[in-house]
Amino acid sequence: GQHILQARRLANLTWLHKCAKEMGDDDEADKIASDRSVLKREMQREGHGARHGSFDASEWPETPALQRETLKCRSIARKAALDCAGNGDSEDMEKLRISLQRLSREIGRSPNCPLQIAASRFEETISEVLTSSEKRRPMLKACDDLRDALRHLGVRVHDTVSQSRGRGN
Repeated sequence: GQHILQARRLANLTWLHKCAKEMGDDDEADKIASDRSVLKREMQREGHGARHGSFDASEWPETPALQRETLKCRSIARKAALDCAGNGDSEDMEKLRISLQRLSREIGRSPNCPLQIAASRFEETISEVLTSSEKRRPMLKACDDLRDALRHLGVRVHDTVSQSRGRGN
């Protein structure tokens, strides 16, 4: 619970820092950057120091495949949600179902570690969403939550925003 709140606060501070920089408010940006640094140090001391040690891929040599599959599945889920026309039978949704199966297999092969826990939560959430009528919003939220968790673990996650099909360059 506390760990998730801290990760969300960190994401919010990152966003506020970006906004302050874009608005040209360097004093505010510096203050936010300082708050963010304090929070990061606090999170490292609390969350990782006591139970897990800091997350380091070398501690979990089996996790690169899990990381790849998690990022791939998240990307497919995000694309499916953004392209979602309301029907659950689209080509994107089928790709997502296949990707979820692969992710589930990789989760089963991986050791119990923070990455495996985040991937499991994502896989469970997306699987539930696929059976519901409202897909877009909960899928995007699950993708955002996973992105925040992955970034907290030191994994680089880049979201790309594609232009809608109606616009030209």
